[in-house]
Amino acid sequence: PRTASEQMTANQKRATQYVADGEMSRAATALTSLGMAELTDKVIEELQGLHPEQDEPEIDEALERALAEAKPVRLRPKIVLKVLKSLGRNSGAGPSMFRPWFARQCARSAVGARIAHAWTHAGNALLAGSLPPELGKWVAAANLYALIKNEKRAVRPIACGDVFRRVTGRAVMKQMAPTWRPTFEQPTAAEGNRVQLGIAINGTEKCLHALRTIIDAKEDDPKFCVCTIDIRNAFNEYLRTTMLRSTARYLPSILPVTVFEYASKSALWLPNGMRLESQAGAQQGEPLASLKYGAYDKYVLSLARDLNELAHLFNIAFCDDRAIAGKTRDVADFFVASRALFKEHGSDYKPEKCHVYRHAQTRTRKLCTQVMFGASVEVHDGFDLEFLGGFIGSEAQQLNR
Repeated sequence: PRTASEQMTANQKRATQYVADGEMSRAATALTSLGMAELTDKVIEELQGLHPEQDEPEIDEALERALAEAKPVRLRPKIVLKVLKSLGRNSGAGPSMFRPWFARQCARSAVGARIAHAWTHAGNALLAGSLPPELGKWVAAANLYALIKNEKRAVRPIACGDVFRRVTGRAVMKQMAPTWRPTFEQPTAAEGNRVQLGIAINGTEKCLHALRTIIDAKEDDPKFCVCTIDIRNAFNEYLRTTMLRSTARYLPSILPVTVFEYASKSALWLPNGMRLESQAGAQQGEPLASLKYGAYDKYVLSLARDLNELAHLFNIAFCDDRAIAGKTRDVADFFVASRALFKEHGSDYKPEKCHVYRHAQTRTRKLCTQVMFGASVEVHDGFDLEFLGGFIGSEAQQLNR
C-alpha cells in the first residue's frame, strides 16, 4: 500500500489531470481520496460479502405484461454525440478495455456525427432489450474496484462497466431526467411530505436547505426530533425482483433494458483477474443505478398503508440517505416500520450509523428515545448534525469545526 506522502502525490497528479479536462468536481474529490485498497485475502472476502448471493429475479405474469406494454426510450443522436464528446479523459475502461477517451476522440473527429448515429442505433437496441439474451450477462459485466472509504480502511465497491453501456445510460439520463423528476419530487397525497431527490437538479443542496428550514422552524418544540438513516450496502443488496417491479411501476421505459441486464447474474472482474458475481441490487457506478434505487425506495415505502398515517412527517431522501423530522414518537414509529419493510426486500438500516437529534432533556427522556428507535441508534442533544456531507447546526458549532 502507498504511504501517506505517495497517496498525496498521486491525488495531486489526478486532480491536475481532472482540472486540465475541466472536471473541477472530480478534481476536488481526488484531492481527498484515500486511494484503492490492496487486494489482500481480507479485502477480497469483504468484497464478496458486499455482493451477496441471491436467486435470480422472478418474472411473473404482471412483469411479462409490463414488458409487453413498455415503450422503450428512443435515444436521439444529438444527445448521444454530446455524451460521447463529454467523456472524461481519465475515465477507466470496462471489461473490453475500450477506453472512453477513444470514443471521445472519435466523436470529436470529422466522422463524429456518423459514429453517434451508429452508437444510437446500437443503444436503442440495448434499451429495447432486443439484443440476443445471452449477451445480457456480458453487457452487464464490469470491472470492480475497492476504494478505501474511511480511516478504518473499510472498502466501497465501485463497478466500472463497459463504455457502450455507460454512454447509453448517461444519454438516457440526459434525455429523460426532466420527464422522470416529477415522479420523485412531487409526492402523491398519500405520500405527503415524502420525496426522493436522487435525480433532482442540485438534489443535495435542496435536501440540506429543506432540512435547515424545518429545524429553524421547529427547534423550540420539545417534542421535535430529526433522524438521519443509513442503509447498509444499499445499492448491492436489495432484491432484484423488487427492482424490476419498481421499475415497471415508475420507469417503464427502461424496464426492457433493466430486465436484460439484471435478470441473470453478471461478472465483476477484479484487477487480479478474479471473478465475482453480481447477483443482488444494482451495480454501484452504473449510470442508471441511482435512478433504479430511487424507484425501489419509493416502491417499498408505498407498500405499507401504516406509513401513510405518518405522511405528515418531513421525510426527504437523496438515494439511500434519508432524514425524517417531526414529533419523536411519530419519527420512531416510521423508523421501526420502514426498517421492517425494507428488510422484507433485501435491505436493512445500519443502526449504529443512524442518529437522532433532539432537545437536551433529562437522562430518562434520552434513554426513552433510544428505546423507541433501538439501543444501537445514537441520540444527540441539540441539532448539530451532518447530512449529505453538509453541516447543519448552531453558529458556535460551525465555528468550532
